[in-house]
Amino acid sequence: MNFYAYTDKALKYLRRYYIQRFNSAKSMIRADKLNVINISKRLYDDISSETEKVFRRIAKHKYREICGEDFIIGMWLSGLLDNSDPLTGYVWRNDIDRKRAYFAESVLSGEPIDKAAKKAIRYWYGAQKQYADIVTDAAAMQAYIDMQTEFVEWVTAKDEYVCYVCNSRSGKIYPLKNAPTKPHYNCRCYLRRL
Repeated sequence: MNFYAYTDKALKYLRRYYIQRFNSAKSMIRADKLNVINISKRLYDDISSETEKVFRRIAKHKYREICGEDFIIGMWLSGLLDNSDPLTGYVWRNDIDRKRAYFAESVLSGEPIDKAAKKAIRYWYGAQKQYADIVTDAAAMQAYIDMQTEFVEWVTAKDEYVCYVCNSRSGKIYPLKNAPTKPHYNCRCYLRRL
């Protein structure tokens, strides 16, 4: 079983959604170059709102997959997204404003809209891909805590991102309260409940 199968499906949906929304924004900007800031604000409000809805579904799905029951996600997810993540060093909500400003500045500085949008999608999607994994992992961890799990096993992803640290942890058993965190971006290793 792929630990991130549902997350990957959700990310495919989000990528299509982002491309659609950016294409719409590009058309609006071409028609109204004086409103770049307002258009980019609306764009990032829309994509961040949809992303948060998808994150909610990802968390619910992972929690239910592990526990077999539903979990109240709203405040839990807000707490996760409103705090600095140890791996990224960012607060998700603050990152929205940074990426929005960067896109608007690119367009306003004269960068061709197609190039600015392509770059903005790449930056936005890359960050959301990382955060989708963070949400998945956090929902699994919450399920383990709620099920009073004592021990977990580190499962190495065996993909192109596996590093020396990940390989050295492969198959190791840890008390849940002392389980290690991911050592790098794009790490798809995970903890399995024992």
